[in-house]
Amino acid sequence: SAVIMWQTDSGDESIVEWGITSGLGEITSGSSVAVNFDSVRLHTVKIEPLDRFTTYFYRTRTGKIESDIFSFRTPPFASEHRSFRFAAMSDMQIDNDAPGKFREIANDGLLGYLNENNGVPLPDQLALVIVPGDLVADGTNFDQWKNHFFNPAEFLFSQIPVYPVPGNHERNSVYFFQYFHLPENGTPAYAEHWWYKDYGNIRIIGMDSN
Repeated sequence: SAVIMWQTDSGDESIVEWGITSGLGEITSGSSVAVNFDSVRLHTVKIEPLDRFTTYFYRTRTGKIESDIFSFRTPPFASEHRSFRFAAMSDMQIDNDAPGKFREIANDGLLGYLNENNGVPLPDQLALVIVPGDLVADGTNFDQWKNHFFNPAEFLFSQIPVYPVPGNHERNSVYFFQYFHLPENGTPAYAEHWWYKDYGNIRIIGMDSN
């Protein structure tokens, strides 16, 4: 399965069109919740069943507004011994002396490096991104999530799964837990505060030390 999430200024409809080609063909509906203000909605759609190690294309839709078509790739089984790479990055909370640094690293650095393989789609080069904390300077500040974290890396995050762990700067904010759908396999009392994710033949463990 895969969970697709997006935010709109208004509208409750949460639809993902998806398929194994850019022609899409499948449609799955989800749900939306209010984020901070009643007019701002966070949409979540889970699409399934998906085949392993397969590229899928998708587009999100809320009312008459629709996104571009993006793609992602599902994980392989451990027994297949597939090669893959992932990126680990953290502490991208804004630095007033260099406010554009995260955008520079995400686009000129990481994507610039990957784009040297001309013609190879991004999901074929990068499996996932893990972020061990401090995504924003103040997790209780609603505007920082859009302006400081999601917007600078929108091209990357629209195609590569993101698995974060809250740092002290997130301040245990409700926004962190609304904006991410993390594996629900940790201790029930601490759901999404600690979790594990198997990808191929590795296991990644996320732990909220706060």
